[in-house]
Amino acid sequence: MRHLVVVVLLTTAVGLSACKKAQKANMSSSQPTNTKSGELIVEGDRYVYAGSSAKVAIPETLRDSLMARLDRVAVSKEIAQVGSVIGREFSYELIAGLELMSEEALSNGLRHLTSSGLATCHGEIPNAVYTFSHGLVQDAAYESLLKSRRRQLHGDVAHLLEERWPATREQAPELLAFHHTVAERHGVAAPLWLRAGEAAIERFALPEATTHLRTGMSALSKLRPSKSRDRMEIALRTALGPMIVAQQGWGQAEVSDILEPAWRLAQSLKHSSAYLPILNALSVHYMCVDQMAESLRWADRLLKAGAELGDDRLEIVGHRAASGCHYWLGEFAAARSSGDEVHRLYDPERHWGLVALTNTDPFTGEGIYRAQFLWMMGYPDQALAANEATEANARRRGHPFDLAFALTLGAQLFDFICDSDALLQRTEEAERIGKERGIALLGEIMAEISRGVAWLRAGRLAEALPQLDRGIERLMLTGHRIWIWYLRALRAEGLALTGDIEGAWTLIEESVARIEAGEERSHYAEVLRLRGWILILRGDLEQAAATLRKALTVARRQRAKSWELRAAATLARLLASRGNPAEALALLAPVYNWFTEGRDTRDLKEAAQLLVELRGAEPSRQSRTVQKK
Repeated sequence: MRHLVVVVLLTTAVGLSACKKAQKANMSSSQPTNTKSGELIVEGDRYVYAGSSAKVAIPETLRDSLMARLDRVAVSKEIAQVGSVIGREFSYELIAGLELMSEEALSNGLRHLTSSGLATCHGEIPNAVYTFSHGLVQDAAYESLLKSRRRQLHGDVAHLLEERWPATREQAPELLAFHHTVAERHGVAAPLWLRAGEAAIERFALPEATTHLRTGMSALSKLRPSKSRDRMEIALRTALGPMIVAQQGWGQAEVSDILEPAWRLAQSLKHSSAYLPILNALSVHYMCVDQMAESLRWADRLLKAGAELGDDRLEIVGHRAASGCHYWLGEFAAARSSGDEVHRLYDPERHWGLVALTNTDPFTGEGIYRAQFLWMMGYPDQALAANEATEANARRRGHPFDLAFALTLGAQLFDFICDSDALLQRTEEAERIGKERGIALLGEIMAEISRGVAWLRAGRLAEALPQLDRGIERLMLTGHRIWIWYLRALRAEGLALTGDIEGAWTLIEESVARIEAGEERSHYAEVLRLRGWILILRGDLEQAAATLRKALTVARRQRAKSWELRAAATLARLLASRGNPAEALALLAPVYNWFTEGRDTRDLKEAAQLLVELRGAEPSRQSRTVQKK
């Protein structure tokens, strides 16, 4: 057992170093390209192996010097070459197990290798562990091997590990996958890469999981078509899709590139266990790129598959997907109706594992939108209760993406109720989770946006504006298209508050135009209201009134009472300023009186104060009229 631990720890040095490099690569680039590194196919900069498989350009003079030292004793050179295949470190037990020479020759060669300074030794034979003195020594030894010999040695190492230390298959599948891949045993390597990816997913090691799954896809591409190969492809694609989403965003074109072929394969093989993660990710992807009709089609496939298979998990996720889509369409009653179905079907214990398939628990995912559409529909207290329930569910689940999602997009309720402290507190927690777990999308981009919104609501305009600008640009670079133009409108609001009216006008005009050109409508009424407000600042009062009336029409059509209240209050102020307090009062009072909760929120308190002012202004106007008569 002690030997097993030693061997596994040492021989995984290549894989561990690779994962660290791959993490850096994944954070610095989101556009994959296919290249070849040594004998291993990799996806652009997404898998960079350390040591023996890295394509390192060693200066000729240095390489010649290193090789000259290795050539002095032939047996030492052979040992160094074999060791370079294993990794920067290799154990005596493993290299002896390959039975390439007698024990005496091996001991003498290892002794010469260490006395020459090319490697160091820790421990006594047979428990000795050898380390190349520098990575370049390993690289030089590896490059001196013929490609055919490399393949053979990698295959021999893999065979020996599986034979003598079978636990390696479960404890370090990426190590076996690596050796089989370089040995060009792709049929053996692909399922091992899948297992390595799944193990990384269980630890929520996103960059590592993505790297393993991509490399598995590359290995699979070298196999001839067959049903078993197709089933493996479905598994790899199904696992990879949510990892791409978690790291790079829902809007990445690669999401559909990966998952639509998976869906076709799953259908052809009737591989129903893959339906849920594939269909969910595709529905969310198309929603996030503002293709709502297409998103609803994928959600409908979830619902139909659930009904046909009698699987309520598919139905729950289908209703959740539909609810989110209806929210962004501004169809808040439909969003609520679909969300109610999630609540009706959802069992917190029986459906505990769904978050692992989709990154987001359906109760959390629905609740993120429920809090927002309830506020928009005019139920601030119910919205706060929904937000509290969503966060509590996410904390019970303890899934990093699920919780960070609830603390970023799910916390936007606090933008609407203007509670900057609550929003900032959640932003900081999401940022910490994102950094700890490698979720750049939420921990960096979404958190950056939330911080900008919080600072805007707190009046910290000098900090909020560049923060919002950076976050929005980064989100757009992921392919994301929804929510963008509301955020741009908030930035226009901030510019106007700083006195940059023309800058605000340019930005709000673009925001309105982009929303009207797409399908998203959830924040349309508010963006129109902000346009009307900026027009007031520009002195174009007639156009401002027309725009504000349009905002009212949109809000009423959506039954969005909170948006209607804001538009009515802004228009009422304009009417009162133009000498029409009675008309302003008649406009605002019915909207305000509709509300049965949330009277302590900022919008309702400001509306109540405005009504007092309008009622005070109305009698004095009537008195002046009587006096004139």
